[in-house]
Formats: sequence, structure tokens, C-alpha cells
Amino acid sequence: MEHQLFEYENTYEFSVETNPYDDEENETIEGDVTFSADAEWDELDEEYVYSDISWSETSGRFTTFGDSPNPDLEEKFLDDFRAYLISQGVDSNDIGW
Repeated sequence: MEHQLFEYENTYEFSVETNPYDDEENETIEGDVTFSADAEWDELDEEYVYSDISWSETSGRFTTFGDSPNPDLEEKFLDDFRAYLISQGVDSNDIGW
């Protein structure tokens, strides 16, 4: 199989509770978060590695410079990206995460 660049994007719903001011009740923030990333062949390690992972979300309460609204969703995205690569014919042993 010829090595190529893969691009992947997926959207997930999220809901997080936050208490920005300790003297107030918890606030629930809900929305969608979209992750995207590329995977390309690393000649040195001889495996696909992901890069340029980014995300955006619909609530407007989080910035793209910090942690994602839900770190578990980032892990789910990477698992889904891995499954996508396998569905495209990439051997699971050739995926570096």
C-alpha cells in the first residue's frame, strides 16, 4: 500500500459542569466539539503518526488554546481516527498511537 496523508474530522456532543465562581451553583455547558487531525507516514519510525490535531466547539465558552471541553472526547476521537485508518486499509500495526 502506498503511504498517503489522511485527514479526519468528527463531531461529538459534550456536557460539562463548571463553577466559575465558587459561591454560585454549578453551571452546565453543553454543545458540540469538532476535532480534526492529519495522519502521515513517518519514515523514521515506519508508522502513521497524527499531527495538527485541533478542535472547535459551539458553546463559545472554551478557547482553542487550552484543554478541550472534555479530554475523554479527545481520546475517543483518536480511537475513532484509528478505526477510520483501519477501514481505509491501513494495518493496525502501522498506526503509532
